[in-house]
Amino acid sequence: MALGVGVIGCGAMGRIHLRNLLARPADIRVVGVCDPRPDQIAAIGLPAEVAVFPDSRELLGHPEIGLVVVASPASLHSSDVVSALEAGKLVYCEKPLVTSMEDHRRITALETHHGRAMVWVGFMRRFDPAFQALKADLDSGAIGPISHGILSHRNPSVPESFTDADYMLETFIHEFDALRWLLDVEIETITVGGKRRTNSGLMDPQFVTLTTNGGQRVMIDGHITNGYGYDIRCELVGERGSRSLVDYAEETGISAAPHATWATRFSGAYRTAIDACIDDVLAQRHTGVTSREAERALAVALSGIEAQRTGRTVSVGVG
Repeated sequence: MALGVGVIGCGAMGRIHLRNLLARPADIRVVGVCDPRPDQIAAIGLPAEVAVFPDSRELLGHPEIGLVVVASPASLHSSDVVSALEAGKLVYCEKPLVTSMEDHRRITALETHHGRAMVWVGFMRRFDPAFQALKADLDSGAIGPISHGILSHRNPSVPESFTDADYMLETFIHEFDALRWLLDVEIETITVGGKRRTNSGLMDPQFVTLTTNGGQRVMIDGHITNGYGYDIRCELVGERGSRSLVDYAEETGISAAPHATWATRFSGAYRTAIDACIDDVLAQRHTGVTSREAERALAVALSGIEAQRTGRTVSVGVG
């Protein structure tokens, strides 16, 4: 029997996941979707066999749905994921999984109750061919032990409502997870700098310095109102050389030049990430990003918010 999938949230990310889910072969079936905004659902052009539920409660009560894709706004992730777990559903959730440690503890308690990892988190950079090539190169030891790194996260624009906290929880959290994964380290401290304010009050650009338990120091520059494009960069320096995402542009077919949006830059990674989750569910395993790993990235983001507020270097703690 095909795996039944339900999607909560039909905004930009929900539409991307729906397109990818509907393109899967017959091993899954999109049972239904829900979103409180009728215009978002209407814009999708759903096949007739996909049901539209009036709310997430009715979607989660459908007996044929085994996997729920949570693509609602970040502020709703906790309630949507908790409700899905309480209903006994497996969950693929966009990052951030939650925005507080208290909410995270509710999710891990439910997973403990069920006796298994039930949540996959959408840190799609781990599934991007250029990042995977960089990871393989680092793991080979070709450039020796890594001493430091320089990363960039640049967007042409963000919504007027975007805050300094969102900068950590929705933007830099990608770098925090990618760095942990690439170097197999934990981030120990974070310092945040930046003084210029946009018209909406957002501090942009922002400059982050991280130290790790592997002895590395990593700098991240963020400029998410740059106006010129979506530009993701990563260079890591070792004792015998350096590697950057640019080095893998030709072999992966992914342009190193700025893209129009995040959706075009990581379109393949989004598809591969959701496919990997479905493959896991069908095979009754979990090889993706767990709630525990999401907790580590969240801890760095929350410490970053404190560093923004105080101007001090903050030690990263979990729990």
